[in-house]
Amino acid sequence: MIATQRSNPVFDSWEPVDACPACGRPHSASPLARFPAQSRCAVCRHIYLTPRPTQQAIAEAYNRPDAYAKWLVDEKTRSVMWDKRARRLETFAQGGRILDIGAGTGAFLHRLAQGGGWQIDGTEISAQAVELARIHYGITLRHGPLGAIALPANRYDVITLWHVLEHVPDVRATLSEVARLLRPGGLAMIAVPNDSLAVRLPVVIARDAIRRSPRSNLRLMMGAPVPGDEIHLQHFSQTTLTRTVRRAGMAVRYVGIDDHYPNPTWKTDMKVRIGATLLRMTRTNCFPTILLVAETGGD
Repeated sequence: MIATQRSNPVFDSWEPVDACPACGRPHSASPLARFPAQSRCAVCRHIYLTPRPTQQAIAEAYNRPDAYAKWLVDEKTRSVMWDKRARRLETFAQGGRILDIGAGTGAFLHRLAQGGGWQIDGTEISAQAVELARIHYGITLRHGPLGAIALPANRYDVITLWHVLEHVPDVRATLSEVARLLRPGGLAMIAVPNDSLAVRLPVVIARDAIRRSPRSNLRLMMGAPVPGDEIHLQHFSQTTLTRTVRRAGMAVRYVGIDDHYPNPTWKTDMKVRIGATLLRMTRTNCFPTILLVAETGGD
């Protein structure tokens, strides 16, 4: 029986990061004053976690029998989110061969398959999620990290990474592989949290002034990591994400926000509209997420 409440993993194996995961420059970073567990590269300004859990520890956490229990409970609610993302994708591409990296239980690919026009494929590091995708959706996902799966070049029309890039250890290698796998003119659709210091620092200062609990969600995702919870290895701003994508040889075609709310209300709809309007008018993203669409071929 699958548990309905996810228990938190314990990361008991950690490693230092000796080079920037975005640009590869060794020993170029220094810790951030208010976020001592994070360092910022002096060359490309990318912010990342160091030390960080090892990939083996992370894989073990995602392979726990209850790791995706909450996802299954929330499946109907999350389908609204996948519908919104599918509609956004289809404003850029109406069909073709698609690879979803970090596909989880395969819900997004299932949504695309129901609509027709897409040849679906996906990767996932969790053996538990791969099995759930097979059981619930009849989808066979490729098990393992992207770099360990042998795929031919120029294979896909679209590759999606829905809040995956902040979890990978080597951003540069991942995006280079994405560029290799896309056909000429193919699209990469990337969504990540908006971890711009200009956005998150005032919020963290205000939250810390009211509640200094080290287990608050904001401190977990934006400050020091808390062993026993999901941890983001990378912290992107719109600027650093754009630079990193271009460095991988892809042209940035669109930058916006990801409507990530699985259970939308008038309040969340208003937040989305305000965030999108401010970005369009000021070119400043104050929304919690970033959506970037890139095209192979370079700027």
